[in-house]
This record gives sequence, C-alpha cells and structure tokens, in this order.
Amino acid sequence: MRRLLLLAAGLWLGSLTACKDKVTQPSCYSGVVIGETCMDGVLIEVNSATPIGQPVNFAVTSTTSIVGTNVIAAVNDLGSQTKTGQTVFFTYQNSPNNAGPARLCPQNTIPLAIPHLLLSNVSATGCGKF
Repeated sequence: MRRLLLLAAGLWLGSLTACKDKVTQPSCYSGVVIGETCMDGVLIEVNSATPIGQPVNFAVTSTTSIVGTNVIAAVNDLGSQTKTGQTVFFTYQNSPNNAGPARLCPQNTIPLAIPHLLLSNVSATGCGKF
C-alpha cells in the first residue's frame, strides 16, 4: 500500500513538471494590401495559412468595397509599401488596446472589428530579406 501511495505521488509530481508542447508563432507573415481606411490604417489580407485576422466586408463607396477573410490593420506608417495589390512580408506585435493609428478622421466612422497590429521588418521581397 505504501509503495502504491509513493508511486501515485511520484506520478502526480511528474505530471506537474512534464514538458508541454509550445505553440510556435511564425517569425514572418505575408499578405496583400487590400486598401486603407482613416480609422484603421493599411488593411492587409494575410496568407490563409496563418489565420491572425478577421473577415471584412467594408463599403468604401456605393460601388467600391474592401473584402477579405483574414484581414489585419497595420497601424504604423509602412512608407511606400501601401499600394493596393502589393505583397508584403512582416513581423508584428499587438497594438495597445487594439487601437488604430493616431489620425484625425473627418468621417463619422468607427474602426473595423479586426486586429490592429504594429508591423515591423516590413519587406516587399520576402521574409529572409529583413
């Protein structure tokens, strides 16, 4: 009986210190610029293999919409890499409070319900080119 209790205690302690598989986050993401809004910044449709975004269907005008299934908003200035249709590669961190860029927007709008991210290591030539 004593051996059984010692074995049970040993197994319990072993389960507390056992290794757990860590979920690894890719070091680089890719996506295509699909547009920009004043309240959100640059909108990027991220590669479907890395589902970090949310679906979007936003009417810009009565004849133009921004549509995507895995969309994020880049809240920082991406310089010349903001042309619609351009592929970008990047790493990111979450924006504090999921906030959009600090801009004065004349429209009476609200930010889209998508992740607002601070992008870094932004490149148009690939992940290994940072």
